[in-house]
Order: sequence, then C-alpha cells, then structure tokens
Amino acid sequence: MRLLQLQDGVLSLTKDFVDNIPPYAILSHTWGEDEQEVTLQDVMQEKAKGKEGYRKIEFCGKQAASDGLHYFWVDTCCIDKPNLTELQESLNSMFRWYQNAAKCYVYLADVPKKVIVDDLCQADWMLDLRASKWFRRGWTLQELLAPSTVEFFSSDGEKLGDKASLEPLLNEITKIPVTALRNSHLSTFSVGERMLWIEGRVTKKAEDMAYSLFGIFDVQIPLLYGEGRKKAFGRLLWEIDRYDYQRKVARELPISPGAAFDSRAEEHNSTCLEGTRVELLSKISNWADDRQSKALFWLNGMAGTGKSTISRTLASSYDRRGRLAASFFFKNGEADRACVSKFFTTIAAQLARYIPATAQHIYSAISADPAIAERSMSSQFEKLILQPFIPSRSAMPQAPSCLLIVDALDECEVEKDIKLIIKLFSDIKRKAPGLKVFITSRPELPIRLGFGATKGAYDKVVLHDIADSVIEHDISLFLEHELEQIRYEYNESVEEEERQLPTTWPTEQDNRDLVKMTVPLFISAATVCLFIADRVGGNPRKKLENILRNRTRTKGSELDSMYLVVLEQLLAGLSEQDSQETLAQFRQVVGSIVVLANPLSPSALARLLHLPLEDVSDLLDLLHSVLNVPTTSKQPVTLLHLSFGDFLLDPQRSANNPFWIDQKKRHERLATDCFRTLKKSLRNDICGVHHPGTEHSSIDSRKISTMLPAEVQYACEHWAYHLRESGIDILDGGEVHTFLSEHFLHWLEALSLIRRLTESVNTIRLVRNLMPAKANTQIARFLDDAIRFILAFSPVIHEAPLQVYSSALIFAPQNSIIRLSFENQIPRWICLKPKVPPNWSSKMQTLEGHRSGVEQVVFSPNSKFVESCSRDKTIKVWAADSGALLQTLDGEGAEIKSFAFFPDGEILGSISYHGTIRLWDISTGALLQKREIPVKLDGVNSAAFSIDMKLLVTVLGNRLVRIWETGTGALQRTLEGHSGVVMSVAFSSDASLVAAGSYKDKIWVWDTDTGMVLQAITGFTSANSGVRSTAHGVSFSPNSKLLACASESGMRDATVRIWDLETGALLHTVNYNGRLNSVAFSPDSKLIASASSGGKIQLRAADTGVMQQLFEGHSNEVLSVAFSPDGNVLASGSVDETLRLWDVKLDALVETHYSSSIRSLSLSPDKRTVASASNGHTVQLWDIYSGTLQCTLEGHSGPVVEVEFSADGKTVASSSEDGTVRLWAVDTGALRHTSENCDRFNAAIWKFMLSPDSKLVALRTKFDNLLLWVTETGDLIPFKRGHSLNFIHSLVFSPDSKLLAAVLETETVLYFNVSSTKSWITDAKPSYSVIERTPEGRYEMYTSAVFSPDGSLLAWPLSDKTVMLWATGSGKVQHILKGHGFKAISHLAFSLDSKYVASASEDGSVRLWETGTGMLCHIIDIGLCSPRAKLIFLATNKIQTDAGIITFGKPNMDLGRVLASVPGYGRNSISGCGLNSDGSWITLNGRNWIWLPPDFRPCFWGLQVVLGSTVVIGCSSGGLIAMSFSEDAF
Repeated sequence: MRLLQLQDGVLSLTKDFVDNIPPYAILSHTWGEDEQEVTLQDVMQEKAKGKEGYRKIEFCGKQAASDGLHYFWVDTCCIDKPNLTELQESLNSMFRWYQNAAKCYVYLADVPKKVIVDDLCQADWMLDLRASKWFRRGWTLQELLAPSTVEFFSSDGEKLGDKASLEPLLNEITKIPVTALRNSHLSTFSVGERMLWIEGRVTKKAEDMAYSLFGIFDVQIPLLYGEGRKKAFGRLLWEIDRYDYQRKVARELPISPGAAFDSRAEEHNSTCLEGTRVELLSKISNWADDRQSKALFWLNGMAGTGKSTISRTLASSYDRRGRLAASFFFKNGEADRACVSKFFTTIAAQLARYIPATAQHIYSAISADPAIAERSMSSQFEKLILQPFIPSRSAMPQAPSCLLIVDALDECEVEKDIKLIIKLFSDIKRKAPGLKVFITSRPELPIRLGFGATKGAYDKVVLHDIADSVIEHDISLFLEHELEQIRYEYNESVEEEERQLPTTWPTEQDNRDLVKMTVPLFISAATVCLFIADRVGGNPRKKLENILRNRTRTKGSELDSMYLVVLEQLLAGLSEQDSQETLAQFRQVVGSIVVLANPLSPSALARLLHLPLEDVSDLLDLLHSVLNVPTTSKQPVTLLHLSFGDFLLDPQRSANNPFWIDQKKRHERLATDCFRTLKKSLRNDICGVHHPGTEHSSIDSRKISTMLPAEVQYACEHWAYHLRESGIDILDGGEVHTFLSEHFLHWLEALSLIRRLTESVNTIRLVRNLMPAKANTQIARFLDDAIRFILAFSPVIHEAPLQVYSSALIFAPQNSIIRLSFENQIPRWICLKPKVPPNWSSKMQTLEGHRSGVEQVVFSPNSKFVESCSRDKTIKVWAADSGALLQTLDGEGAEIKSFAFFPDGEILGSISYHGTIRLWDISTGALLQKREIPVKLDGVNSAAFSIDMKLLVTVLGNRLVRIWETGTGALQRTLEGHSGVVMSVAFSSDASLVAAGSYKDKIWVWDTDTGMVLQAITGFTSANSGVRSTAHGVSFSPNSKLLACASESGMRDATVRIWDLETGALLHTVNYNGRLNSVAFSPDSKLIASASSGGKIQLRAADTGVMQQLFEGHSNEVLSVAFSPDGNVLASGSVDETLRLWDVKLDALVETHYSSSIRSLSLSPDKRTVASASNGHTVQLWDIYSGTLQCTLEGHSGPVVEVEFSADGKTVASSSEDGTVRLWAVDTGALRHTSENCDRFNAAIWKFMLSPDSKLVALRTKFDNLLLWVTETGDLIPFKRGHSLNFIHSLVFSPDSKLLAAVLETETVLYFNVSSTKSWITDAKPSYSVIERTPEGRYEMYTSAVFSPDGSLLAWPLSDKTVMLWATGSGKVQHILKGHGFKAISHLAFSLDSKYVASASEDGSVRLWETGTGMLCHIIDIGLCSPRAKLIFLATNKIQTDAGIITFGKPNMDLGRVLASVPGYGRNSISGCGLNSDGSWITLNGRNWIWLPPDFRPCFWGLQVVLGSTVVIGCSSGGLIAMSFSEDAF
C-alpha cells in the first residue's frame, strides 16, 4: 500500500507498505475526466499540480495534516493501474484500506457550501447534497460503509457533517439501514438486501459495477475488463453463492472447537519427524491413493504409540494436496470432543470449507431441516456428508480420493456411538466412492467388535505389532532431533561459553539409555524432551542426568518414574511446610484438571476454584511437560496424555506417589465450587432480554457468553456429576437443597441459554437416584416435583428461556413445590393468573410434533424409547425419560398400519398400507431393510407383528388374513375358516395364536403353526340397542390367558369384553358411552387400558373390570394406548396430534378432575361478562376481569351446545342437545323462557339466533329446518313453504329485530320480514325476498352474515373471496368488495357508525372498507390464519381481534387502486393481548408473551374471548381460564 505525503506544498509517495502501515487518511470522491485526474506517474514525474484533480488531493493532504495525520491515500494516484497484478490486488484490498483508515474524507465537487444565514440556506445545501452524484457512483458505496469515521466536505473544503450527524439524511438518500451505516458487520444483511443498495448507481466501466462490490460481499474474482456487466455479475454472484453457502454452513452448524487437525487446540501438537514412520506413512498413502482399496482404514495401537501424531501428519499432507475432506480428533474429558453430539456437524462444516462444491448441498439440507443438528447420527451422516459429497464428485469422477480422518475413536465416551460410527463408515465405498476414512484408536473391545461387524470392510495396521527395530529407529531419530534442537535453543539463550552445551551432548550412551527407557511409547519420548527443554528446575544437562539417574527408582513403569521426576521439581528446595502447601495447591489445581468432566481454560479454572489467576498460571508454568498449557489464559488446559491422569489417580500408587489425588475428595470440592460459582452468577433474566417470549435464537450469543462465561456453563452442566462421584449424602438443608431452593429456575434459564436444557431432567434424576427411592425428605419431594416441572415445561423453556418465570410458574399446579418456592418470581404484570388444578395429574408429559392424529404408540423393550405413528405418515422416536424427539422416520408417503420393536430394542419394524415392510435402526434412523409383500389391488387394512418380530399378520382388503416372515417377506400361510369383514388382528405374546375381530360378526382365533381355527367367539349383540357389534381392536394379555376386544354397535354404544381363552368364557363386559378404538393389557396382565372417542382413557382390573384409574386431558379422540415394559407408564396417541405419557404407579383410584368441556363462549355487550356453554348441562357466567364465576344456570337435561347474549346484555340464551332453547336473566340467573322441545321435528338444534329485542329466536336444526320461536307466547313455528333451505349457514336479525336473514351455503340469502308473526302462525307464506348468485356448489363459509348497526346494509362473504354489501332499503347490491386474494373470509364486522366494514381473511390480514364507496382503506397483517378470527369495533379506528387491538390511522382511499396486498403492512399497529395463529401463545402488542400448555389452549378456534389486556379461554382439557395483564407488561 503506497501512501502520499504533502510537505511544504510538495506531494510525494512513500514506499509500498506491507506491514506496520502508519495511520492515514483516505479520500472518497467522484472521478472527473480521466485526463484531468492525477496518476501515479504524474506524482512521480512531479506533474500533478497541472491537473484539475490536484485540488482534491491537496485538500485531502491539508485536512489530514490538520487532523494530525502525516499520510493519506487517494485512489487516482496511489495505484499503478497499467499494472494489472497491482490493480487486482488493490481492488481486492480496497474495502480493507477504507476500513482501516483513521479518517475518510468525502469530497463533494458538486456541493458548494453556502453561508447559513437562515434555515432556508441550510436547506439549499442539503438539497445539493441529496442531488450529489457521489451517491450515484458504484465505488462510493464501500467508501461510505467501510470506514468507521466518514466526514463530508463541500467543494470549498468546508465540513458539512459526518456519518453520525448526517445519519438520518444518509439513510433517506441511500435507503441503507442505519445499522449498516453504524458499521454493523455486513454479513448480517442478506445478499438481496445488499444488492438493493447499489440500485441507481453507475460506474464508468460496466464491469466495475461488479468489481466495486468485492468488499461489500467479502469475495474476489479475477478482473476481466471487456467481459461486460452481465458476465462480471454472473461470476460475482457465483462466487457470492459459493462463499455465502460456506459462511451459512459455518454459521448454522454447531461445531466442536479444537476437533480439527489445524485448530488452535492442536496447534502445538507435533507431526512425524522426517525420516520416521516412513514405511507406515507410505502404506497408508498407497491405500488412500488406490481406487480399488477398501474405503476404511483402522490404525490401532496401545496408548502412547503415536497414533495422533500419524493422524496429524496425514491430515497436513492431504490438506496441502487439496485432498482432505475433514478431520475430527476425539479427546476424552472435553465434552464436545468426547461425544458425538457435534461429530458430523463439525465434519460437514469442514467439508464445506475443503470441498466448496458441497457447501450448497449441505446448506440445502440445513434449510430443509433447521433442526438437523439434533437429528440422529444416521440422518446427519446421510444428509450432511453423503448426499452433499456425491454430487460434488459427479463432475470429476476420475479425481483422486479425499480423506476423512477420525483420530482417537476410543476416547468417544459412548460405546454404542463408537460402533455406530464404524457401521456408518463401513459402507461408504458403495454409497460415496471417492471418500475414504482413516480411523485411529486403541484396541478396545467396543472398537474391535465394531470393526468385526463390518465383515472385513477395512484395512488395518496394528502399531504395537510393528517390529521393535523399526520403533527403536524412529524413537531414536526423534530423540536425536529434539535434543539437538534443545541444545541449539539453550546455547542461543546463554552468552557465557562455559555454560553452553557441547556438541557431544547428549552422548551416544545417553541416547541409547533414553531410547531404551521410552520404547515403545512415543509419548514417553515426547514427555522426556518437553521436561528437558523446560528451563524451570535446571538446565538441560542437569535435567537429563536427573531422568537417567532416577529411571529405575520406583517399582512402577518407566513412565511413572519419568512423571515423578517431572513433578518433583515442584518441591525442589522447599521446606516441609512449603512442600505441603505446594502439594495442596497441586491437588486443587491439577487434581481438578484431571477429574473435570470438560477441560477449562486457566482463567475459567481459576474462577471456578476461586483462586487468583496468577497462582494457577504460576503452577501450570512448571508443568508444560505433562500438560498442554495454552499460550493464552482463554484456551483449555488438557493432559498431554491420559497416562498422566492414571498416574495421579491410581489408588495402588498412593503409597509411593506423594502427588496422588483422592478422586472423591476432589469431586466433593468441585461440587462445592460449582454451587458457589452458580450462586454468585445466576439471576433472573441474566441476559437482560426483558420480553418473556423472546426466543433463544433472538438472543445475542455474545451476550450469553459474556453473562455465562465458561466456568458458569461448566458448573451448570456438571455439578451433579461431581456430586455423584463424591459419594456424599443428599440432606435437607444441605448444599444441594439450598442451591436448588434459591436458584432452580435460574439454573433452568441458564441451561436453556447454553442449549443444554435437555440434560436438566436427567441431572435431577441423577441426584434423586443418590437417595433412597422411598425417601420422604424435603429435598426428595423437591426433586420429585422438579422432575414433573421440567417434563411439563421444558419444550417452552427450551424455545423461550424466560417462560420459566411466567408460563411455567403460573400453569404449574397450585400445590407444586416449585411454584410455591418461587411464586415471588412470577411477573407482577400478570394481574389475573389462570386457575389451575391443585396437584400434578397422572399425565407426566405431552409430546407435540406430529402434524396429524397419532394412531399408534409403542414402547421399546428396554423402556428407553416411545414411538408414535401418525396419519402424517411418519414415525417419531422419543426419549421416554425426557420426551426429547430423537428420530423422525419417513414412511415415504404411505400410511403406516403397524410397527413394533425387535426384542433387542435396537430395530423397529413397520408395515405400510401398500405392503412395504421397513426395518429401521433406532439409534441412527437408518433404513436397514425394505421389502414388499404382494398386496395386488388390496391394501393392508390391519396388521400386527409378533413379539419376537419374526412374523407379521396382515389383513389384505377386508377379508384375506395372511402370515408372513418379517425378515424375508415370504408368505407363511393364509388363515381361513372365518367369515365377515376383518377389522383388526393380533398375535399372542408367544406368537402361537392369532386373533381377528370382524365387522358385526365373531372373533376368530387360529393356531399360528397349523392355521386351524381354535375358537369362534360370539356374543357381540349390544345390550342397549340389540345391534350386533363391530370389533375395532383385539388384544391378548401378556400371559396369553385372556383376550380383550373393543367393540361398538353405534356412536354411543361401545363395550370392552374380556374372555378366558382356556375356557372360552366371557369374564365381564364394560360399557362405554362413545367409540372405542384400542385396548391394551399391562405387562403383568392385571390391568387393561381402553382408548375412547371422548378423549378419556380408563384403566380397569382385567379380572373384574373394576375401574382403577381414569385419565383425562386429550382434547379429541384417543386412538391408541400402550404400556411401558415395566408397567409404570402408559402412552396414548390422539386425534389432537399429541402423544401423552401417564403415570400408572398410583395404588388407589385416581380421577383427573377436569371441568366439563366448553362448547361455546359469548361476550356480553358491556364486555364485562362471559357466558360459557358446556357438556355438563349448564351455562356459567364469569366476570371477565376477576375470572370469578358469578353464577351457574341449571336446567338443561343435555349438553349445552351454544350460548348467546341479547343486544342489551340482560338476557342470555342457550341451546342444548335436549332439544330446547332457554332464556335466562343475567342479573338473577332466573329462567325466563323455555322453548318447546324440537324433537317433534326429528332434529337437534344446530344453530340459533336471538333477536336484539329478545322476543324472537330463529332456530336451525340438524336437517336444515328453519323455526321461529316467539318467546312471549311460546309458539315454535316452522317455515314450511317457499325456497329450499338446504345448507343453512347462518342466521342474523337486523338491529330493529324486524328482519331476519338466512344465509345458505349455496350463496343464497333468504331475507324475511318478521315484524309480524301472523304469517308464520297462520301457516301462510311469510314475506321474504331471495338474494341469489349463480350457484357454484356447496361452499364452506366460516363467518356469518352481519347487519350494519343502522340496519341499512347486510354483508356476507362469497366463494370467490369477495364480500357482498346489500342495501336493505333498496333490496339491491350496493358493492362487491374485492381484494382478499385466494383465502377465505373468516369474519365481518361493521363500525359503530356503519361507515366502514372490516373483513378478516385466512391469509392473516384484516381489511377496512368504506361502505359508501366500497374503497379499500387499510390492510393490516395480524398474523392469524384461523378460519374463525373474530372482529369487534371498539371505535371507528379501533378493532378488537383475536390477535389484539388494531388501530387505524387516516384512511388511505387510494390504497385499493394501488395495492392488492401489502404483507406485513401495519403490523406494529397491533396492541393489547391476543393469541398467535395456532393458539399456543398469548401475545402482547403482537409479540409472543405467555406460552399456553396444550391443556390450556382453546379447544377449537373461537373458544376464546380477547379484550384489551384480558384473555378468556375455553380449554381443550375442559374448564375456563382467564388472564389479564397490567400496563407494565406493555
């Protein structure tokens, strides 16, 4: 970089700086005519002053001098443009040069400075500034954004302002976001956003429009002037895409720091010395280069034999050759490097870097599944490694193989993960030719078994089997090289000749002794050299003598002797007291390093141990030969080799090792240190995000790292580990109890912030398991309650950490210990809390994730997993202990009819409707086998696997029952002799029997081996109706002695029957009200669970049928139930798309008490009272602001279907399945009127509408009869003549009660004059009109018609997504309101003055129309796509919606002509409370605020009342909750 100097009017150039560039100013300007710009040659030839461009250069030099800068840079004359190499380098560096400038001066040649005598003159130069061509030039974009300080000057050199003072104006002129102007990193803005910034800009050369963006996008491409703008941009965009994908991958995927061979953590670890390992490295290279060789290579060897050094050497070599795919160095004791949680994501991130062609494919996989990092290893391997790698090789099929290196696999903590990695890599040659995998490890049993299972799909070398002579040779060379280097560096450091080491040092005998001492372990040789090189404790000569003199002093190994020599230097020359103090500090610091679950940096370790960093660093400075001590205090300290930890911890060495560490005592102290650290650091809202609904993804990761530094994160994760290893007792009032009582919620918040919340429940269980199972101490009860709390609320705490203080606490049971302990942390802005049950119910957890009903559930044999099969054609695998989603198995678009586990719990089998048998590996999610059974045109309608998974029984079509071999898909036999349509099949536990339930017929039982019919069980006639029943589900008891059947003979007539298979006797029958879908026996055959249509699950004694437990909570039909193998947990799947886990360990009959299901809600006109209709035959009135029940209206003899207030709020009307409508006085609760029973019309009431004067009620029955009830006389009059009444959608009275409109779903409106009921009473044709459009078939409308408050207009939605406004006076169409696009209209409402009508659409928008002109005035996106979003006008410019209050500004009458849709327009106009689109969150001002657990969400959309700061919900579990919030929440 050349710089300019202006001294005494003389302009000169400096040398070309590479490093140590002095501070400088930089000029930004617009170029004039080329011949008038000063060039590099002009300056060198002193011709600069003769050109017009010199004026701005002189200005820059003088301004720089006035700012104390001696140097400045101007592009016209600091770049040798004819030199294309220099030009390319300069353009590549330009952004950085502007970024690093101390000052940037913008010289505006077309903006003269005018004397400011008044505001008008200032406005004049600002107008000139707006019009300056500087804002329209391509190169000036980076000159505005790159520097931190930009000052603007007029053509006269007068300062106009800087980037900060002119920020609003610059933002307005350039349309560049303020955050970008404030030097936010440009990568935070999308490519599309940055491309918008160059709109309207030009450059002299067409290609420069692309080249000027190098710095904006942090990419470079070769300069090819003459290629044209289009090609230049094409190359630029390709490069942006390539690097953008790499950056996106690096940003999105979690990686393990230190795992790569070239990471900071591996920086100082050596590679093979030249001349050593020659034969071995050659053999490995030949394997890697041979296309025909196996794709997997295993280098195994005992500890210390140099495996990692060989791995680093290979990685470095193949990186230089451009053939390294990735590397991962496992390391025990480092959390992310000792497990597989980030194994494949780390490899994928490297793959994108080393093989750029894979980056786009990897990012596509991330985009398709943003949670890919949480998916199974198999899924990650397939989607992040294999699928991206394969297409990257397709263009270069003959290219040499790339190498993936996995070092120290034995240091991976989980044996199953080790086997899985080997298994996945073993088939890589077939799946991804061109990728080879090199693995090193100790010869541990899990690894030997893992490689053994590959059936020879690998090559290998055993290091400790290599000839001793070869190892001696290599170690000898290594020692000679290292000691020679030590001698050289030591002699360079001392001046006195007598102190220097002679060239004969060490002697040949010394070398031989050292070789003998260290063979066959390279780690021994490395440790010797590190010790000798360390100047602490003596010079190299003395330290070598010390090693050789003491090498046989102890009874242990040579390595033990060497470690003792290294450590004894700590005590050299110390008194006994000082030695003991040093040993105590050693045990505290080094003992902690050895036993930590995850390594820490010196600074973090010091803070955790509450020691001065100086003390820790001083001690570590003496131990470089045994510890990997980083150069900075922020990198982790690790053991150079695991053998050092063994040396310190082995109890058998304690007698002869003064440095021995008592593990239990160290763990106990570390547990205390963890608690002390957490108590000091944790607090409510530690990151200061304030908004309780803030998602984790929106919280700055740097803020999290600052507020939760490494030692705090460590303590959060591992305090329980140290507690367990210490063996101390867990007591009331003890350290654990005290910590959790004060900081339990803070701890959960912190775990969520560091993405470790899924570990919380197992952490608490770990602590609870340290106590007796039946312990009844305070801490035991606290831990038990904490487990329930985490299981219930971990999904939302994981998503939004601060919900732990709001939603989790207010929805926890009233008597929850956690709630009672932390009730003072519930935000004060929650004025009215929801009423919740007193205690935890039997429901342990609700698992959400399926997109349709859950049809089947099953536990793995070891109870670790629970699987669910859904109508969304997927199988999900969940962790039974935490509820975490582990796998999603794709059914490839086919309905899954049955699935089950193999006995080992590792493999899951499934059968689809199309006859496809799939076998899945649960740990990986991999599809192991796929076979088709011949189904021809018949689908599989029912199926079951035998418990040993060897057999599969299917029902093809409706009658064909066949048994197949699961493994081969071979047909074993067809079962015959039955009659009727088969509905369900089942195997007995020993697979000796098959049972099939049929439609209105028998249950058939066959012998599996012979196919003979053993029994044909009858007795399926309903005792209630006399109708023959249909067997929906059959199930054998685990002991194969009983057979249960769920059957039904009608929607409300279902039974469970249980037979004794030995005698064929019917033991008992249990009748149910509703449909039964499934039955299941407990493992001990003592209980039977039944799944019903009412959302309830009953547990009964199998021998007597006596009720044991009743589980309620599902908001819809329960489709399947299953017991865990230990019988402690019951799983249920439902149409409500959830899987629920229930505790069945209770001894006595327990009923979960839910209120009757809410069917309807209505808000009173004064907006103070809510009426609710329930299945419990009652109507209840609630005070909306206190949430209290005002009265219960009793009298109906059936479930109440609908409830509605009168216009004056004095009356509430209710309709019931008992066939009546009743009117009640709101103030007294007295019954005013009861309609005649509608049973004589052979139909139930489906809809009613109360007239505003409460004198008439219009009724719609199930079969579309239209009735008019005159409340004063009690007359119930049917409409018998005239127009067809098919498909009545809604009924509405005019405000004066004189008109009644009946809207039909054929887009016809019948318009009645009901001012006199004589025509109805005399059975004459009533006066009505017909408003009809051309029928387009039946149309599913979601909203009713609505009259305007003045009665002049009637509005209703049409099928073409328009709204018809009909004038009641003229009987003509006034307007057709168009503009809602392709989504149905969900609600209509008129303003109080009838001048406006608002319409809500399923597209999430609300539109406001002027009724007089039909013009569209406003569009507001409220984000609710529900078909039942409600609208209530509070004022002319305010509408209450389910998303909150919309406030409109001045109507924009041109909007309808200009905009068809404005997505997101006006979103900030939403205030107050609301619900989000799926009803799972209460929102405030449009933001998620309070999460609603599944049981407390609206049973269906419409069962909520939202008003200002209050929300009332008819819950899916039954009952009603009300919540309100103070202004502080807003």
